[in-house]
Amino acid sequence: MVTPTSERRAKSPGSACKQTPLRGSLGIPSRRQSNILSPKEKLLLYCDQQRILTFQECIPGPVMDACVKIGEGSFGEVFRTTNKDGNTVALKIVPIEGENQKTFEEILPEIVISRELSKLKEGSCNRTGGFIHLHRVCLVQGAWPDHLLAMWDQWHTEREGGSYNDRPDIFPDSQLFVVMEFEDGGCDLEHFQFSTFKEAKAALHQICVTLAVAEAALQFEHRDLHWGNVLVKRIDSTHYLNGEKVCVATSGLEK
Repeated sequence: MVTPTSERRAKSPGSACKQTPLRGSLGIPSRRQSNILSPKEKLLLYCDQQRILTFQECIPGPVMDACVKIGEGSFGEVFRTTNKDGNTVALKIVPIEGENQKTFEEILPEIVISRELSKLKEGSCNRTGGFIHLHRVCLVQGAWPDHLLAMWDQWHTEREGGSYNDRPDIFPDSQLFVVMEFEDGGCDLEHFQFSTFKEAKAALHQICVTLAVAEAALQFEHRDLHWGNVLVKRIDSTHYLNGEKVCVATSGLEK
């Protein structure tokens, strides 16, 4: 699975398929709306919110309690948890509108492109499930939650060299965050251990095809494709027989 970056280029001539526009899709304001709405109002529209939420509204108790930090970057923090539907997901939490932080206008392209890349799994002429699926986006305001702070401290203690980011308790009660819920794409390529050359070849092939589909459909170019932005997970079928775990190699097939 590939995580997106917000880059596009001009349409290349001679495409045989109808191109998918980034503007005018479901949930994306028209050009006329964009000229009327403020950047904050546009973001709320993308989030399908009437108002800014609290952390507790965006990440309810059981989901919050299951959060474990799994990554970080200059953008913010990433936590793995189980959502209300029982699915394992990743929450990317990005502070915005503060000093040295992204603005409303700067975070919008990332959300738009993540949504459009997610839709490629349902395409007809160009289709791929190779990009991380974006489930939902929330605009949140408030102090950093205690449980997430405890998980941040655990990561900082256990990670060699600690965290590169400042401890999140520096954020005031008025701090704004964008919370993006993605599917759990597995382990990043830097820490994934391939068992065979065949596995590594398959991963590289999938990356190439995924990027080719995105270019054909959206004129999308990924300009930050380091191994931390490629996620890998094994999809062999797991069964339980008399309480014993049995893994079956699918070789790309599903019954």
